[in-house]
Amino acid sequence: MKKFIAALVAIAGIASFAAEYRIEPVNLPERGDWVGNGKPAILYCPVKGSIMEGDFEIPNGTYYGWVLVENRNEGWRKFDLLINDKKVGTFGDGKVKKGDKIPSNSWSKVRKPIEITEGKMKVAYKALSSASRAGILILSDSAEFNQDKSLTVDSAREIEEIEAE
Repeated sequence: MKKFIAALVAIAGIASFAAEYRIEPVNLPERGDWVGNGKPAILYCPVKGSIMEGDFEIPNGTYYGWVLVENRNEGWRKFDLLINDKKVGTFGDGKVKKGDKIPSNSWSKVRKPIEITEGKMKVAYKALSSASRAGILILSDSAEFNQDKSLTVDSAREIEEIEAE
């Protein structure tokens, strides 16, 4: 019995829960020319070069990111995502899977981990076209997050939202 309890304590000490955070573009304090487009999870920007941004407090660590994008199968409605003034990727209008409606939403993974060392993070979306569309940003300290591709807008809304300062 003592060995069983010791094993449970060891497992509990090793097991940890992933920290996950959600950033809703609609709640960014500086939205530039970005506006809602009738879909609560996606914002639309009619002006190329416009930036929406906000500053957030977030624990130091390594995070993996996923961005909600709207796909129209045309490939030109793109935006850059910047974290602490560094571009972490270009996202946007991609291919629509056969059988899916146009437009459709999908999650795009940020290719490289995001390192937070100051307990703060500046998030910016920069429109690369006159019809850019950008959505929710999810950050997780687990590289395994969303491996099953089951994340939806509704399930994303269950993740803790962090608000801009």
